[in-house]
Amino acid sequence: MKKDTALLIVNPMAGQCKAKNNLFGVIEAISSRYLVTVHLTESGEDATLAAKEGKGKYNAIFCCGGDGTLSRVINGCADPSDPPLIGYIPCGTANDVATTLNLPKNMGQCAKKIMCSRANPHDIGIFNGERKFVYIASFGAFTRSSYETPQAIKNALGQSAYLISGAMEFGNIQKIATKVVCDGRELIYEDVAFLAVANTKSAGGLVKFPDNRVALNDGKLELLLVRYPTNMNMWNDIISAVSMQIFDSHSENVILLRGSHIDIMTRELTPWTLDGEGAGEFKRVSISCAKGAVRLLY
Repeated sequence: MKKDTALLIVNPMAGQCKAKNNLFGVIEAISSRYLVTVHLTESGEDATLAAKEGKGKYNAIFCCGGDGTLSRVINGCADPSDPPLIGYIPCGTANDVATTLNLPKNMGQCAKKIMCSRANPHDIGIFNGERKFVYIASFGAFTRSSYETPQAIKNALGQSAYLISGAMEFGNIQKIATKVVCDGRELIYEDVAFLAVANTKSAGGLVKFPDNRVALNDGKLELLLVRYPTNMNMWNDIISAVSMQIFDSHSENVILLRGSHIDIMTRELTPWTLDGEGAGEFKRVSISCAKGAVRLLY
């Protein structure tokens, strides 16, 4: 019986070279169903180009690396009119997508699991009509503490690690004058500390979204807006509210909405991150949801 074909795009540097060191088990699992071609990336752009060239040529595209590698692969092949089949084997640092999809962090176990999984339609965010993101576009305060808190400290201190990181960041928080239009609903604040547009349940370990409010294939993205804290107690309350997902009791300071098209305007040039990596500075950003632009195995 003739097998389907698959392209396996591997970031050999991900997870302190964990991808390269554990590659055989991944290939063995995927080979149970596919004839596998392996592509080792030399850069992020290389992953995007390989995925773009592989779409239509292979029956499935597998990605082995961190969330950033997955983001670059999806930038190369996501297409709502012809969604590619993608398998993600995480081996990065944050692995937020793996957390959301409940994928094993062990590469071999993950490869075996997704080979027995069904394909699920998955929405993708479109940033300014061009660049795609898998799980989050954001600016402001939590961006730094979420991704820069060392994993060993997170493991040892749990929630306290983020309170400590938040306390260290408190003095650097900026007020960002922001106007948001979410599916026609307009919000204007002079004191935004953090804003995220996401399709995820977890980002950086700190920013978490309630399971009962997040659907990964409903054509909607979640908009989380956090207002500027006027004192340290308020800042700690905000961090607790975000990490523990208790938005309703902090509705004046933490706002959660959903929409398929979101415009964000800031008074000053504001640095954005996409999927945990820098995306540049903007005064105006338009974000839309590409419903079911990929099919993910999980």
